[in-house]
Amino acid sequence: MKKTTLEEKLGYNQKGAKNGADRKIDILYQMEENPEVTQVKLMEGFDLSRKQIQRLIKDM
Repeated sequence: MKKTTLEEKLGYNQKGAKNGADRKIDILYQMEENPEVTQVKLMEGFDLSRKQIQRLIKDM
């Protein structure tokens, strides 16, 4: 039986970064809270490139 660490349960990988599903949820929440949020604001808030933000939004 594999032992699950607290970081894995919270959605962090070994490098401390969030996984894609958690990022999508976080971005979706931000867009729900502020429907007029721009990609630039999301980029700054999540420390991601515009292409990464666009890809995450497209995959939703």
